[in-house]
Amino acid sequence: MKTQIKQHFASCLCQSVQLSFAEPVNWIAHCHCTMCQKANGAAFVTWLGINKEKFEITKGKSYLSWYQSSADASRAHCKNCGTPMLFTSSRWKDEVHVSRALVDTTLSHPVDCHAFYDTHVNWSTTDPDLPKRGGQSGTEPLNE
Repeated sequence: MKTQIKQHFASCLCQSVQLSFAEPVNWIAHCHCTMCQKANGAAFVTWLGINKEKFEITKGKSYLSWYQSSADASRAHCKNCGTPMLFTSSRWKDEVHVSRALVDTTLSHPVDCHAFYDTHVNWSTTDPDLPKRGGQSGTEPLNE
C-alpha cells in the first residue's frame, strides 16, 4: 500500500506570495531570539522547519524581499503587504523555515519546544509544559 504524502499550503496576508510543502514537518518551535522579536514585532515567532526539496514558492516569488539579518541568515517578507514569511541560515542549510501562522492547511505536528528561551521577554507568558531551550545554539536544554 502506498502512503499518501500530505501537501500543505501557506500564504501572506495579501495572497501575493503562496507556498507549498510536503510532510513531514521536521519540527515546529516558538523562537524567542532577539532577531525574531525585532523582525516580527512580537514576543516570539513560531517557525516550522521543512526540507528545501519539499518546499516550493508557487506564486509571487518576485514579491519576496530578502534581508540578510546576520552573517549566516536571511529573512523574507512580502513586498506588497509586509508579512514576515521565511528564514534561511547556513546553520540549517538543508531547511527553509516558514512562519507557522501562514499555513492555510491543517498541520498535525505539534509545537516541539521554545527555542532561544533564555532571551524571552518578561511581558508574555508561555506554555509551561513545553521544553525550554537556549544557549549558544538556542536548542540546548535549559534547567529552570
